[in-house]
Amino acid sequence: MTRRATAIKWICYCLGALVLVLVQSAVLVHVRIWGVHPFILPSLAAIAASFEGKREGPVYALVLGLVCDTLFTGAFPCFYAVVLTLSALLAGQAARRLIMPGAVCSLLVSAAAMILTDLLNAIASSYAHGTPFAASLWLMARELLLSLPVAMLVHLAFSHVHRRFAGRRA
Repeated sequence: MTRRATAIKWICYCLGALVLVLVQSAVLVHVRIWGVHPFILPSLAAIAASFEGKREGPVYALVLGLVCDTLFTGAFPCFYAVVLTLSALLAGQAARRLIMPGAVCSLLVSAAAMILTDLLNAIASSYAHGTPFAASLWLMARELLLSLPVAMLVHLAFSHVHRRFAGRRA
């Protein structure tokens, strides 16, 4: 793939993520079911990494995490940079070694990324504020059930970008 095509591909991923971050902060925070709202930030990193691999995905996730750290409050400083990068590393490995990238892979890596995010958040919350860990796990389960269907929107957007640029060679 040419440098120009590569740059356009990553600009498309970033613009898609920007739109979805805006949807997260403007729309999804107002949707409350079971006392939680859908949370798609971990899916943005994990799904992109499942399509683009173990090198490019974590770099994208790190940049996305730094942007999210400036926009959203995390459990500790640079929370999203850390958790999204770890999620992307795991998703990139899973998509290369365990399951072929696609809808099922996107669903699985999204679930893993959300669980990792919520577990780190629960541990930090339990340590810093004394929040009961069982309550955090119950919150995580409800958020996961509500967020996974919405994560498929991320899959649709990112799979379109991936397919658009998949056949291009240098």
